Amino acid sequence: MPIAMAAIAVLFFVSVLSLYPMLAGYLQARLRLISKPIRLLILIPVLWACCEILRGLIPAGFPWLSIGYSQTDGPLSGYAPLGGVVFTSFVTAATAGGVALFYQRRDLGPKLMIGLLATLFVSAVGNQIEWTEPAGPELTVAAVQGNVSLEQKWQPNYRQQTLQNYLRLSSQTDASLIVWPETSVAYYEHEFSESMWQALSPTNQTLIFGALEARAPTAEDDNTKLYNVAIATCNGSRQIYRKHHLVPFGEFLPLSDWLGWLLEYLQIPMSDFSSWDGQQTIDCGNDLKLSISICFEDAFEEEFRQAAKHNTILVNLSEDAWFGDSLAPHQRMQMARMRVLETAKPMVRAGNTGPSAIINYDANILAASTQFETALLEASVNPRTGQTLYARIGNRSIIIFLILLSCLGMWYGRLARP
Repeated sequence: MPIAMAAIAVLFFVSVLSLYPMLAGYLQARLRLISKPIRLLILIPVLWACCEILRGLIPAGFPWLSIGYSQTDGPLSGYAPLGGVVFTSFVTAATAGGVALFYQRRDLGPKLMIGLLATLFVSAVGNQIEWTEPAGPELTVAAVQGNVSLEQKWQPNYRQQTLQNYLRLSSQTDASLIVWPETSVAYYEHEFSESMWQALSPTNQTLIFGALEARAPTAEDDNTKLYNVAIATCNGSRQIYRKHHLVPFGEFLPLSDWLGWLLEYLQIPMSDFSSWDGQQTIDCGNDLKLSISICFEDAFEEEFRQAAKHNTILVNLSEDAWFGDSLAPHQRMQMARMRVLETAKPMVRAGNTGPSAIINYDANILAASTQFETALLEASVNPRTGQTLYARIGNRSIIIFLILLSCLGMWYGRLARP
């Protein structure tokens, strides 16, 4: 976008997102009749967690770095397989409330210390449970980081050179599964020649790469639909995953009925993708049942949980070059690791400019690249089967629990005033 329009879009986006912590603050301020211990330990944490859920849903969903992500490597990480990032946010906020209360009410010190120790003990137990089990022998997996600049990536003169570079890097590994980044093959699927398909179909290996797809108008819909896709070639077959959760302002325009003229005026290329409905599983046999997400999709824990329930390896294709040398790519890696904690299954994550990583089922990083370098990562992982508690119950059960807890807290808090 032009700088002025980009500034307006960012200002609008940030203004909308700021409503959620403001709402949590406003609601907790209205609960002054509730005793302080109940407010700090239950009501404020519940309100904060619920507002984080809303932020991930309305208007287009932007669940970027809830406070539960702070525990990816923290002492409360064991709550992720129990209740996901939402429940971890609640526990984190409640723990912070307990620390604040400790300094305000020293008479409650022994009880608060017991509560803190119990909280840490439950987390430790959650981390020790083997939620999933190996679904087969170890497999070597690989992630390829091409480090292609955005200025070159979409230039027709560079497309073939980029493809050859990815093929060259992939030829250096015998990994059973090879993952390339989002739109690493900067072609529409219908533009692939037969020789390209042959090159992209390695023998006895599964290759997953990002590309684009244009679907022609049909009798039911007279519009051409564009999809951001991941294509898997394995066992002589081609399987396609189509991105279903798009990035607002990047892949689609929110409130398009009102602002559609903006796309026509700015002529931003590939800014009007379609989303795909329904579950999509890439099944390549040999225990390779792949749960694929493209870039931003791995930030949506509930959708990710649904897709990963019956698969054995998680795969994420990303393009983080848009963020430059900022904290955002590293924050995205942190969110990806939380998805691993929630599902207890390994992930292969390939980003164009990095960081890329191979993450074990316990969220430990087995191999990782630095940013802005060409890299080939390899590691051995076990495909995993089974489900964590969170994978079984999902956010709906957590929300019901939080609502019941807040109702109980308000009832008890009024009795225990002040």
